Amino acid sequence: MLDDPQHPYTQHLLKAVPHFDDGRAVRSDFSRLTTQAAKPALIVEDLTVRFPVTSGFFNRRSGAVHAVDGIDFDLMPGETLGIVGESGSGKSTTARAIMGLTKPTRGAFHLGEDGSASAHGDPVQMVFQNPYASLNPRLRVDSILAEPVIATGGRLDAATRTRMAELLERVGLPQDALVRYPHEFSGGQRQRLCIARALMLKPSVVVLDEAVSALDVSVQAMVLELLTELQRDMNLSYLFVTHDMAVVERIAHRIAVVYAGQIVEIGDAASVLSAPRHAYTKRLIAAVPSIERRRQDYRLDTTEVPSLVRPPGYEPPKPEWQSFGADHMARAEQV
Repeated sequence: MLDDPQHPYTQHLLKAVPHFDDGRAVRSDFSRLTTQAAKPALIVEDLTVRFPVTSGFFNRRSGAVHAVDGIDFDLMPGETLGIVGESGSGKSTTARAIMGLTKPTRGAFHLGEDGSASAHGDPVQMVFQNPYASLNPRLRVDSILAEPVIATGGRLDAATRTRMAELLERVGLPQDALVRYPHEFSGGQRQRLCIARALMLKPSVVVLDEAVSALDVSVQAMVLELLTELQRDMNLSYLFVTHDMAVVERIAHRIAVVYAGQIVEIGDAASVLSAPRHAYTKRLIAAVPSIERRRQDYRLDTTEVPSLVRPPGYEPPKPEWQSFGADHMARAEQV
């Protein structure tokens, strides 16, 4: 069935499965070399998030969980930066800190050309992982799309309703969707609604936290194609958080690999995926499951992420970086 599928639907399903291709399937519609004169849409400097650990009868502070420790990157207009790593590595905490959903311990953010805000409106919006949990089941779609506008001081006027209709059409949903409820839509349609809601305020940066991982493979492929089209048409910048290397290969222009709360490798997607330099990046790529590997001796690396609990006052040593090209850097590994 896998080698020679006969039914068109079986062929469609197998074709829709994202296959990791060692960096050969990376998008080529953006280059940082042609945007050197442009200012980044987002700059993140020394982002650090720590959660206190208490112990004893009086709950005295005995340390802290270093969930994110000194992350730096920038994101250009029209670019997608994929943040990859296993569960617990700090990917989603990074995204939530940028959105203000988690309070960072320290760090600085710069948005838009003036360093504080975007000329397009509200500069950063987010699409969450679970489309079933991120939509209020008691609200109609028109109320759901109006929420970000009203929350930022806007009004539900004719211009807002016109934008709702335009975005529904843009994400491939019918106009009568405005008077329907979330339970009347499939998972893929709900995620399209979440994307439309994120675009209501005309953001310059969209954070996508595992935005396609809850969808089946055929719907996943369609949503990725939709995101690519929207990015080209609206010059959006994406911060795409995922654990799926095959998905990030098809959506990202650059990749940042996060391990134990720190970026260990960052650079051009094709370079990072075809010639990984850090041992953790190599482990991630070696663990990618695929249909082709069913005939190979496939052994899963069960190495655990080290504990992120540190004693009070601990600060990690300043990292040393090695360059492997114009846009590819990896941390020097400790011996």
